[in-house]
Amino acid sequence: LEQMIQNSFFKVSMLKIIFRRIAVILAVAVLAAFLWRLFHVDNLPDWNKFSAGVAVHDENDQRIDISLSAAKKLYFERKAFFVDARSPEQYRKGHIRGAINVPWITVEQNIDRVLTKIKPDTTIITYCDGIQCPLSHNLAKFLIQLGYSEVKVLVNGWSAWIENGLPVEKG
Repeated sequence: LEQMIQNSFFKVSMLKIIFRRIAVILAVAVLAAFLWRLFHVDNLPDWNKFSAGVAVHDENDQRIDISLSAAKKLYFERKAFFVDARSPEQYRKGHIRGAINVPWITVEQNIDRVLTKIKPDTTIITYCDGIQCPLSHNLAKFLIQLGYSEVKVLVNGWSAWIENGLPVEKG
């Protein structure tokens, strides 16, 4: 009996030692991660450079999302064509100045407006509204399938655009 008690005591003591060591290792790891983050911020991805931190990929798993700053630069340099994938009602209430409306819901009836105005090598930026809005993603992938090679998605495009005071129009 005495030996069993000593064995139990020994086991409990060993478990306490193991748990203390694990706690020390975790504390050191957390501290190291904090210090790394503190002194190596430039090496971390800049999630804010994307309009909503959401990556969009085409059928070949290539990223087709574009940051708001890159879209803004192309807009002011007049090097991109903006396509609003939202409904005509939403488009009439407000859209990026100069954008055309090709609602995803009726894309097959409206795609001729894109085909007649845009050359296949033109940079096209599709957008809709909301981080989870799939309309611009679907439209971009459709345009890529039609042979447009420079198609990008501005995730949460409408909200990001107006929140940054960029040019808009109604009608």
